[in-house]
Amino acid sequence: MTPHFAAQAGHQQKQQKQSHGFPKETHAFDLDTSKVLAFGLSRFGRLASMFSGRNDDLSELGSSRDPLLAYPESELNAEDDEEPILYAASFDELAKNHVKYDTVIWVSISLLLVLAWGIGIVMLLCIPIRRYMLQKDISSRKLYVTASEIVYKFSRPSMLFWRATTIEKCIPLSLVIDIIIEQGCLQSVYGIHTFRVESIVHGKAAPVDELQVQGVADPGVLRKVIITEASKNVQDFGKGWKPTSIIEEESLSRVGSLSDGRAVFKSPPKSWKVHHATLQRSIEVHHATLQWSIEVHHATLQWSTQGLIQGEMLLNKLGEVCESVKEKSMWRLARCASSNLSRSLRRRCFYTAAIPGPCIVHKRGTDILHDPWFNKDTGFPLTERDRLGLRGLLPPRVISFEHQYDRFMESYRSLEKNTQGQPHGSVSLAKWRILNRLHDRNETLYYRVLIDNIKDFAPIIYTPTVGLVCQNYSGLFRRPRGMYFSAKDKGEMMSMIYNWPAHQVDMIVLTDGSRILGLGDLGVQGIGIPIGKLDIYVAAAGINPQRDLDNLGWKEKSILSIVDEFMEAVHTRWPKAIVQFEDFQMKWAFETLQRYRKRFCMFNDDIQGTAGVALAGLLGTVRAQGQPLSDFVNQKIVVVGAGSAGLGVLNMAIEALSRMSGNNEMAVKNKCYLLDKDGLITKERKNIDPAAAPFAKDLKDVEGLREGASPIEVVKKLKPHVLLGLSGVGGIFNEEVLKAMRESDSTKPAIFAMSNPTMNAECTAADAFKYAGPNIVFGSGSPFEDVDLGNGKVGHVNQANNMYLFPGIGLGTLLSGAHIITDGMLQAAAECLASYMTDEEIQKGILYPSIDSIRDITAEVGAAVLRAAVEEDLAEGHGDVGPRELKQMSKFEKESSSWLTDNDFFGCQLDCTDKIPSSQKHDGCYFVFNKNIY
Repeated sequence: MTPHFAAQAGHQQKQQKQSHGFPKETHAFDLDTSKVLAFGLSRFGRLASMFSGRNDDLSELGSSRDPLLAYPESELNAEDDEEPILYAASFDELAKNHVKYDTVIWVSISLLLVLAWGIGIVMLLCIPIRRYMLQKDISSRKLYVTASEIVYKFSRPSMLFWRATTIEKCIPLSLVIDIIIEQGCLQSVYGIHTFRVESIVHGKAAPVDELQVQGVADPGVLRKVIITEASKNVQDFGKGWKPTSIIEEESLSRVGSLSDGRAVFKSPPKSWKVHHATLQRSIEVHHATLQWSIEVHHATLQWSTQGLIQGEMLLNKLGEVCESVKEKSMWRLARCASSNLSRSLRRRCFYTAAIPGPCIVHKRGTDILHDPWFNKDTGFPLTERDRLGLRGLLPPRVISFEHQYDRFMESYRSLEKNTQGQPHGSVSLAKWRILNRLHDRNETLYYRVLIDNIKDFAPIIYTPTVGLVCQNYSGLFRRPRGMYFSAKDKGEMMSMIYNWPAHQVDMIVLTDGSRILGLGDLGVQGIGIPIGKLDIYVAAAGINPQRDLDNLGWKEKSILSIVDEFMEAVHTRWPKAIVQFEDFQMKWAFETLQRYRKRFCMFNDDIQGTAGVALAGLLGTVRAQGQPLSDFVNQKIVVVGAGSAGLGVLNMAIEALSRMSGNNEMAVKNKCYLLDKDGLITKERKNIDPAAAPFAKDLKDVEGLREGASPIEVVKKLKPHVLLGLSGVGGIFNEEVLKAMRESDSTKPAIFAMSNPTMNAECTAADAFKYAGPNIVFGSGSPFEDVDLGNGKVGHVNQANNMYLFPGIGLGTLLSGAHIITDGMLQAAAECLASYMTDEEIQKGILYPSIDSIRDITAEVGAAVLRAAVEEDLAEGHGDVGPRELKQMSKFEKESSSWLTDNDFFGCQLDCTDKIPSSQKHDGCYFVFNKNIY
């Protein structure tokens, strides 16, 4: 809604009165007698028809016969254009039920009052009048959302024979705090919901219910539209703005609450720009001696300053305008402008090294020390200890961040030295404990240690140690991490999701605990997998750890309805969050992937991530054999393991092979063979899994083999180029199978033992090189040491781990703004990983890079995913970079990679401003200090 000028209000109201039949010279109450009589008779006729049992049809109030504003106090000039409506709610579907519901309430109250006072009898007699007024009220309601505000209009008869009272409420989206949908017991009978909008009101410390309405036909959709548009509004406001200096404590607290005060910047620039998409034209306010002008050009509100910017002057003038100009539009404008000014000062979470950002903390004393996100241990300087109430709670000596880092690494190396000769499992758990204690105490130091020593610590926080951690998690548990959803929470997940403190979430890892690695159903102890995955996201992709969400799911015979509710709840609060499904049983893994991949931004790492890493290894194997990639179509591939990972690898490999062979899918499938626990899968099998059915072989095509043939029979008969294990059965590639691979049709056969953890690997690296020969390419899911082959030769071990791909997939999708993850984006990631190694490294049998370069790999893979999203016209942009800029950058590989690595996610400073929701702020000071992470 566009506010009109205060000086023109009287003239406009005069024109409106003329348009509705009022004489030009008369006052609004000096009505023509004949018109009043006609108006009263029409009202009496409608009342009589209602008493006779004929109800008025409920019609849309916007019709020409029954205008919305019968006697409007309009806020718009006739020449002004309203903003386009993005979504309009409907009340017609529930109108009759709403009237019935209100009648029941009215009768109930009347009967109660009859017992106490006689007025209840009068109320019962007025039921027809009540129903009539409610019908007119419902038929006049209009609730719709524009790009900048929520508008609610309705016209209510104030008296039977007098004009209607028109009410209009406009709530700027930038002030909306929460939207609540409630339904009582009686409301559920009639399908009625109460739709509440909470927002910040100028001068109020807490949010208030600025809008409450009943009878919206589809409140969930309306809520999702409002939240989506409100998030866009806040993101558009203040784009590119970064604070360059520390803000005074008292000033921040005052500006943050919109009360009187001033915000003093120590070194302000000469001009400030505050972007606001809803202010599109110049506004002039003239009232008595107050003359104040605001110039708005192309959604940019500019203030020129000479010296210090004082928030007190601006807010005081806004207050004067609100008191002086009584029109609702100017009040809304002043409140919106003051709110957005203060919001801009709290904007953004990540900053580059060149422009450090302040960290606003609203905790004191031991609360700081118990929060690993804010705690710096003995690194707090004395000034911060005074401001945060920490003096005396810490040893007096201030220890630098670098010194703390050295101390921890010394302690870790001492642990390694003292545990030599002990069982490997107990040593790994001891290492995990010392890292977890640091994570619980100081997240900044934890991630710095993790990033600098990723090769040493990745096997501890991720595979293979994480499997052992999950098995013993009940004894290792110290403090909760992530969120837990169960079947008992069905129907409550929409409200539960708001219990998570972060306003923004970029990445969610979800598991139901039913198939943790190869260890089976570990239930709630499977939370260790999402925790480890998100630590890799932080270390490899630079994702803000405060915008990650670990999630543990549920166990039930049919989980789809529960997952449906969970996904709707997640994408209602965080529409752009990426959900990674992890370690679901094969049945649910494929079903959930097909169910959600076209609707939500999600992927299944077991199916698609493992497949991408395996495809990169297969392409690298072709290069290692000295053949062009086009020879991939001639490779015979035997996959042992028909679970979600094995089928995912086959699906992606067949898609790649089909593309290379001209989409000849049947010819490609004839080169792939699938075995499960019962052996070779053929069409003769009776109870075949539907997901594995497309890969079942006809016995005519595999002469000499039978249904259920064992791995040794298949390898001896087919002499495959590639033997790929994803069975989860340790040692299934025994000495006999490995020796049979010596007879492979390939000069350099490939053996991949990709099951996790180490005890479930199909074979070890040492056995593979010992029995299959030194001239093989070996890959594994768990880490193994390189094998000494003698004579100065080394058998290189390639860890085919998903961590090479999933951080890049998440990062590329996030920065592209794509709303879904397609097969083209996943194949681009796999092909990028396959091409990362040089020809010299490939000839040595090195298919995958070292874990030390994981950040560089993630950047390359993320750039490839981003370019694929642009090519498929899925990129919607991220931050200040829109889809056009992304499309232009994607034409140049170096430019897109450079932008991705220079993005805030790969920055050098981490700011915790958005850690605590604004609704949890309490009285007291805000304290400012910087916190380095990298």
